[in-house]
Amino acid sequence: MIYIGIDLGTTSLCCTAVESADWHIKKIKTCPNGAHIDAKEAWDKKQNADTIYAAAKNLIDSVFAEHDGKIGAIAISTQMHGIVYTDKSGNSLSPLYTWQYRRSALKCEKSGIPYYKELEQKLGKTCPPGYGLATHYTLRSCGEIPAHAHKICSIGDYVAMKLAGNKEPVSDITLAESFGAVFLGEKNYTCAKLRSAGIDPALLPDIVESDAVIGTYRNVPVVTAIGDNQASFLGAITDLHSNAVISLGTSGQITCYSEKPVHIEGVETRTFPKKGYILSGASLCGGYAYALLKRFFSETIKWLCGKETEESCNVYKKLDEINPFGIPNIPVIKTSFCGTRTVPDAKALIEGIDEYNFLPQNITAGLVLGIINELKDFFNLFPQEIRKNIVQLYGSGSFFNKHPFVQNCCEKLFGLPVQKTPRDEEGTFGAAINAGMALGDFSDYNQAVQKIKALNDDGK
Repeated sequence: MIYIGIDLGTTSLCCTAVESADWHIKKIKTCPNGAHIDAKEAWDKKQNADTIYAAAKNLIDSVFAEHDGKIGAIAISTQMHGIVYTDKSGNSLSPLYTWQYRRSALKCEKSGIPYYKELEQKLGKTCPPGYGLATHYTLRSCGEIPAHAHKICSIGDYVAMKLAGNKEPVSDITLAESFGAVFLGEKNYTCAKLRSAGIDPALLPDIVESDAVIGTYRNVPVVTAIGDNQASFLGAITDLHSNAVISLGTSGQITCYSEKPVHIEGVETRTFPKKGYILSGASLCGGYAYALLKRFFSETIKWLCGKETEESCNVYKKLDEINPFGIPNIPVIKTSFCGTRTVPDAKALIEGIDEYNFLPQNITAGLVLGIINELKDFFNLFPQEIRKNIVQLYGSGSFFNKHPFVQNCCEKLFGLPVQKTPRDEEGTFGAAINAGMALGDFSDYNQAVQKIKALNDDGK
């Protein structure tokens, strides 16, 4: 039997066909998101919800074309926080206001403070720009809620609803919480708090179990969508309690599992499907800091030697030859070029420069270690009772995978073994695991990842 896991990303969509007998990936199909809507303002990040649905449906249909009659279930991993407005028939009334839609960070003319700050004061909880409730609050304040709006939902909820032929979207707890609509430790909306902030709880989708079957597509069960952060973590690990995941792409993130909610300044606690939580420390500038370093050297060569010389140099190749631990007197670099989650206006910083280490190789080593140390600092904030159980780190993301020194640097700085994640496209694989949960293949998610590891080890 084949499980289809599909990931609805901000820039691309990916669909994976997984054989449930041995949990090996049979096929991976991808396509561009292609739904971006051009806008004048930098904060105005919207996508066409129906374009995403059509692309997702085409990917799923292409798997059916190869495995028709063998498909057991379809499950979805999705970009989080963003919202779509729907009518009573389940049709979209708006674009997808994505997690990058930051209009709520603008100041309200009446109060002089950002819209999201107004909402946070009324709710008594954080709801940053890009979160669904912050976006809804801003649109309502500006009189821009679509006429006949019946529900708001995530793009994953929307696609699942359309595939299942339903008219009402539903959310699992990971996505409902990602709107900013669920208080930490709760399993449903706190309606009184929402009403006090001027939010009508009736607009929010009903919350269902993360592994609920909500209908069928081509006679195959459709499972409710889950957040891509949770799905990617699930698809990357082999044990919930002893693994942590480092993700280093454009940005950076370190994630681990917690049985109970914890409040840590600078660390985000998110609900995990069914039970438990994940702790996530996120840097805004992971591999992007390395790209900025490359740009600096490229521009320097171009400035000093001309464009032709710069084009003939393989700057990345030379940078990748670096061994940060073989260079003495490395300056300390904080790579917060794009700010931080808690201090958006923070700047990058170089400390410890002297006459001996003001050299390109020392700066390169310092920046590389700075990227990883930012995640190590988050890891050190996790509770000791969680950290002491972590014996294996898994790494993923383009910066981790493309640059050979990153894995070794992570091992040295964390003092733990680091491996590349067992498979690519962790989000789609995590969705496929959720399909297996829905059909009763596993008793819980930890049993799922352990059983899959055993099956994969036996098949080597």
